[in-house]
Amino acid sequence: MTLIRRSSLVVHAAGVNIGGHGLAIAGPSGVGKSTAARLLGGHLLSDDIVAITNVRSHPELRGTTLGGCTDGDAPCPLRAILFPHKSDEFRIARLEPRAALCRFLREHSCYLFDTMGDTKALTMHVVGDLFDRVPAFELHFPLARLDVGAVLDTVLSATHC
Repeated sequence: MTLIRRSSLVVHAAGVNIGGHGLAIAGPSGVGKSTAARLLGGHLLSDDIVAITNVRSHPELRGTTLGGCTDGDAPCPLRAILFPHKSDEFRIARLEPRAALCRFLREHSCYLFDTMGDTKALTMHVVGDLFDRVPAFELHFPLARLDVGAVLDTVLSATHC
């Protein structure tokens, strides 16, 4: 509750810092969050739970030690949220904010909204603000490789960095 009042979230996602650019890889267990994070390389913030702070001003991705591997915290601007899929071919496609929000809520509602009253409404506003400020992408990738250059080019062109 303290985090949400500070416009921050704890999210079931892997997170990487690649050259100062934060990528959160969100989704339920088994979809490839940790695999995608490892294939992307960079500094592994967490392979299971990340914190997203300052959602309403300048979203920042932070590592946690909650339930997974980490190279340690190395906060960085959150440039994108990726929804991974293990696939035969590499593909990355931008999601409309509303579609990304609906998907995120479906996959995270079991713990994001385990609160009552005003906190639940505030959580919904913060999550909505997140997808208004940070682009989201569907990421399909083969287990053997992930085109890191294409991911970064796509993400950075969408965020005008």
